[in-house]
Amino acid sequence: MRKKLIIPVLTMISLLMLASSTLAVNTFSVNTFFNGNTELGNTDYDLSQLTFGLTVPLDKKVSIGAELASGDIERYSAYGDTFSYRIKGAYNILADRKFKLDLTGGVYHRSFEYPHDWSYSDYEINSLFVGVDGRLLLDPKAWIDLGLAIGLLPDEKLDLYTGQHRKGNPDSLVLFNFKFNYLLNKQLGLTVGYTSETYNSERLAPGNSHTGLSLSGFYRF
Repeated sequence: MRKKLIIPVLTMISLLMLASSTLAVNTFSVNTFFNGNTELGNTDYDLSQLTFGLTVPLDKKVSIGAELASGDIERYSAYGDTFSYRIKGAYNILADRKFKLDLTGGVYHRSFEYPHDWSYSDYEINSLFVGVDGRLLLDPKAWIDLGLAIGLLPDEKLDLYTGQHRKGNPDSLVLFNFKFNYLLNKQLGLTVGYTSETYNSERLAPGNSHTGLSLSGFYRF
């Protein structure tokens, strides 16, 4: 599944770069969790994850972005691979010298593989989402980003080692992120942040989340 997803997402990122204006400030970022956690029901797992992101402004009001993440979910001897992506469009509705507010919408996906000694094999959740992104400028080199989105018509699939597939309709999908950004020079910068994905599942335990503190580097071109 992962190989099938990587190719179209990377292709989409390439098309975004080609479609961007030569005057636009594109942003490429690399993000890593240093305190990640996955909670499936009442069981906590360590989450390590590396995320690559790209944001491309198409004009003064519209931008398109994508994030592609891969990592591991681990607790004691149990572990599994996890993969996620987000494709998001944003439309600016408010902008002044200190604050910016965008309406957002896009596609969310996360999947992970269970250890081979479990009765489960693979799980995935997919959803459309809508939300808002805000940016508060602290000074020319520092700013805060906030993002909040809710899922629309999410669906999930749980594969069993017996070959059976169980589908469901999770609810209460909420995507949240907080980022403090600082420019080291005109092109390079650092980000410290917090990311949260929470949802209720019909096929797993009711309450599930993927959260973590993160450290990022970004490059503007």
